[in-house]
Amino acid sequence: MVFFCRAPIEVEKRVTIRRRLFYGFILVPIGLVTLGVLLWGSYHPEPLEVAIGGSGVQMGAQQGSAMSTRIRLLAELYVHRIVCQNDARLIEAREVKALKNLESWSPRYRDELVSMGNASGVSTGALAYANIFLDLGNVRAGCRSVVISATNRFMHAHNLDWDNLGGLGRWTTVIVRRNPADGRFKTVAVGFPGLVGALDIINERGIAVSFNQLGIGRGDVREPVLLMIRRIAESCASLDDARAEILVAPLGMPFILTVSDAQNGTASVFERAKEKITERSLSKGWVAACNQAQGSMPGSTHLDQVLADSVIRTPSDLKRVLAVPKVLMACNIYSVVFDYRENRLYLASGQVPAAELPFRSYTLFDETRRSE
Repeated sequence: MVFFCRAPIEVEKRVTIRRRLFYGFILVPIGLVTLGVLLWGSYHPEPLEVAIGGSGVQMGAQQGSAMSTRIRLLAELYVHRIVCQNDARLIEAREVKALKNLESWSPRYRDELVSMGNASGVSTGALAYANIFLDLGNVRAGCRSVVISATNRFMHAHNLDWDNLGGLGRWTTVIVRRNPADGRFKTVAVGFPGLVGALDIINERGIAVSFNQLGIGRGDVREPVLLMIRRIAESCASLDDARAEILVAPLGMPFILTVSDAQNGTASVFERAKEKITERSLSKGWVAACNQAQGSMPGSTHLDQVLADSVIRTPSDLKRVLAVPKVLMACNIYSVVFDYRENRLYLASGQVPAAELPFRSYTLFDETRRSE
């Protein structure tokens, strides 16, 4: 007699199906999460680019509306939680100082800041403090800047080396194109949302200015240094004009300003330590600065050494220098090259360190950019 038993086979099939379902429920989400992490890590957000114009009030409203989310995030997550340690009393005290300093600003810039705060939903005190906390000595940062004059090329470059802005470093780079209605020069600035001043800026006449920190501010602020940089770019048509403004700069924090004049092919680094300002001029085809005092003599930094050993004829050559391991800092938020003679802006951002990324290319000014 022969007996046929199908039950064990059916049981085994059911067990196999359950196993597949079980592993499917586990592995599929894990795979999706892994894929999402890989895609997220490889995504490099583009800088936000805005064009604004008109009066100070109009430009403030335009910038505040275009950048409202980013301005609020930086004010609340970085300035309040990181810089001010989320201490309500400290936040209030520092904003009171900022509002007091705001009274000394030129009305055109003060009105612009107030208008930007209203449009973005950030209080005037918080936005004013975000514009001067460097001058008050609450943060330290580094930077690398260089101007190259080689054959017919003239390029001004800067690595902005900060911290990661409370995790927002990949998302905070902005390009602001300003066209004031009161006769000031058109400018293109690269920096953070909410800045009335500038970290890197170039005007329609080819005057570019970049900021490197030198030492700590002591809180005695007449004119915030980033505001001074923008004022210089909006009013100076040559390096001589800029030098005249810098040498009589109001008392304030130590600074290093790299200033270039693309039309005349000249450039200088200006260092202010205490009340003394030292100028270091372009020599042997370049001038450079880090965040340390060098006086009038180059050659002491890794950047100087790399430049001395390099042949730089193109923007690609310069970008490679900015990414050399001895030059590039891990906290590099963006890397910018102004190539005025070719009317190009090159910018790497969206990753920290940014200079390891390919640079995006932009037009600097329209065809009527020069008011010569």
